[in-house]
Amino acid sequence: MEELQRKHQNEIKRMKEEESIAKEQWLESYQMKIDEQKRDYQKKVREEMVRERNREIEAIINKLGDETHDT
Repeated sequence: MEELQRKHQNEIKRMKEEESIAKEQWLESYQMKIDEQKRDYQKKVREEMVRERNREIEAIINKLGDETHDT
């Protein structure tokens, strides 16, 4: 009986360790996914900011060109 209890306790301990390892791996994987999504979002925001800046610069250049052409 004691042998069965010991085996049972060892099995429970092993399963808890496996669960802990699996949870840790899942958390690491999830964090990597979140980090990748964050980098992608930041890249898109930067690209949009550059496009917006370029549009504003182009508008200013066009305005200055129109003003110099009118004078």
